[in-house]
Amino acid sequence: MLRTIDSKRRTAALVVTTVLAAGLIPTGVVAQDDEVYYGCLTPESLLVDVGIGEAPGGHCAETDTLINWNAVGPAGPQGDAGAKGAKGDAGAKGAKGDPGPAGDPGPAGADGPAGDPGPAGDPGPIGPQGDSGAPGEQGPRGSQGDQGPQGDPGEPGPQGEQGEQGEQGIQGEQGPPIESASGYVRVQRKTRSVVVEPGTDLQAGSIVVVTPFANLNGDSYWVTRDIVNDTFTIRLSDTRKRHTPFSWLIVESDMEPEEPEEEAAS
Repeated sequence: MLRTIDSKRRTAALVVTTVLAAGLIPTGVVAQDDEVYYGCLTPESLLVDVGIGEAPGGHCAETDTLINWNAVGPAGPQGDAGAKGAKGDAGAKGAKGDPGPAGDPGPAGADGPAGDPGPAGDPGPIGPQGDSGAPGEQGPRGSQGDQGPQGDPGEPGPQGEQGEQGEQGIQGEQGPPIESASGYVRVQRKTRSVVVEPGTDLQAGSIVVVTPFANLNGDSYWVTRDIVNDTFTIRLSDTRKRHTPFSWLIVESDMEPEEPEEEAAS
């Protein structure tokens, strides 16, 4: 039996995620509100008693399985960068380097004139010392000594305060509405395909997403579309001994697919 969920227009982009079949948890993400949905999966693989929020205790029958999924909207644009923090204090002064070697000494100055000799006679007391001669000219400057080793670096100054947060960016324009349709179908046992009539027009940009609700044991599956007849076919790589249930979802997009006639999965 084919179940179809009416198409709904959404005010933001719809992102579809296919989860592992072994977990039996299909996930659909609808932009705008960060909400959690829950529902009961019956042994016939039908989703019933769907709600929003946390499922109350005993919500599903004993034969059903409680599943949940969420919807998260797109992130807003990043705000402007904060102002640059103040410069940290300068580090401590490094140790003084070793002095270079001394320069060559300058030439000695000229001696002063000798005093007059005294008359001969008994030696008198020693006369006073003569005045010092004039200083000689300054000798040439010696060559510069080698530079001493660099002192150890000072400790880093404290980090400057963090700048204020920038204002929030302007919200982008709202995108065009996207239409979608979904349902549930089974590939009968001992067969390898099933044709689905989704009840909506298939376009070149229509995206068909299918999720198996059974362990395929390594078998592959894929989808082929018939845009002329508004149908699509779910195909298996081999026949199976049991019915193979699939959920399907069609999203209308204005993007041109790279391979519009066949979408493969495994």
